[in-house]
Amino acid sequence: DANGDVTMYTYSDANRMKWQILPFNVVNGRVYYYFTNLISSSRYMSIYGNGSGIISGNYVEVWNLIPKQAYFNNEYGDFFWYLTKSGDYYILRHYPTTNGSFCIHTASVSNGASVTANTCDNSNNQKWKIVAVQ
Repeated sequence: DANGDVTMYTYSDANRMKWQILPFNVVNGRVYYYFTNLISSSRYMSIYGNGSGIISGNYVEVWNLIPKQAYFNNEYGDFFWYLTKSGDYYILRHYPTTNGSFCIHTASVSNGASVTANTCDNSNNQKWKIVAVQ
């Protein structure tokens, strides 16, 4: 749904399965991105909560945000991500907030499994394949 949790599903060519990764800002030489789903370019991937409310285990969700420079801070870092290459995959880590920086994680690849933000551990549960799609 438009504002809801991000979940795992078997790939299909539907727009709900496609994310656009857009550069937002560079801090200390690191490029931060925001992710928007092709269903709605005004909704962005974020971590549930903001500022001190972001803790390990919070759901990754799709939420409203119009990115502006003013939002790129400790309170709204849940919308901004940087990519770390790990073999053929990427680890997606969010901009540090009050409680640190977390990585996108899934405990299961089963249909409907929740995607959460957890303490970064470089496990396979935190490695994502990014491919160009038409």
